[in-house]
Order: sequence, then structure tokens, then C-alpha cells
Amino acid sequence: QHRQFGMAFIDHDHSLTSTLEACVALEDLLIPGGFAIFHDFNDARNRDEPAVYGVFQGVCEWLTHVTDFDFVGMVGCCGLVQRRAA
Repeated sequence: QHRQFGMAFIDHDHSLTSTLEACVALEDLLIPGGFAIFHDFNDARNRDEPAVYGVFQGVCEWLTHVTDFDFVGMVGCCGLVQRRAA
């Protein structure tokens, strides 16, 4: 539908592959200045169960390949990312 949003909450399959897919989708879904919050970003299972949890790794990898998104910080167990304003 080519809609865009000012905020996205990502709480999905926590695998690395699914996290990367969600990140790439944000490149079309978020408006400039929009925020994305990734649930379980700092969950210990990202370290202890890497075959199941890849939220931290996926977001960090994605951010190294895009130029218009920045990591803003932590909110509880979540990681907050913002698309730069136009």
C-alpha cells in the first residue's frame, strides 16, 4: 500500500535473519525522523542463544550498512533507532 509510519515496534521472530528482514523493511516503512524500537534488543539470549536470538546482532549489522538511520539508545530491554530527518 506504500504507506509510511512515524513509529514501528518490532517484536517478531528473534532470529538474525528475521531481524535483518525487519530492518531492511524499515527503509521503506519509516518516514524521515521516524523511530523504530526493537524488543529484546539487550536480552541475554542474544548472547546465550545466538541460533535463536539475533536481535542485537541484526540491528548492529544493519546500522553499519545504512547511512540514514542512527542508534538512539536503550529503553528498558529495547533498542531505539531513528531515521534521520530529510
